[in-house]
Amino acid sequence: MKSITLRAPAFLMLIISLATLPGAMRDTKWWPPLFFGFLPAAFFLVAAMMSKMNRENARLRRRVSRLEQRLDRSRTSIPGPLPNESDADDE
Repeated sequence: MKSITLRAPAFLMLIISLATLPGAMRDTKWWPPLFFGFLPAAFFLVAAMMSKMNRENARLRRRVSRLEQRLDRSRTSIPGPLPNESDADDE
């Protein structure tokens, strides 16, 4: 479902571009066809980058979760406080 959400702006821009491109082709200026032609690609690339970042964030969250679990297990196996913990909370 996330991939549909991320790619929806690209599909919307594709539809808008296809609807406006014929009218822009009749214009004598050079930039409207170029702009409307590459607009969906820009939105697609942004969606692809966001999808990649979401996958990377999920991977990093899983990794942090595993590291926290390992830390919790190591803390329960040590009888006293960890060497890097200070007694500053007691003051």
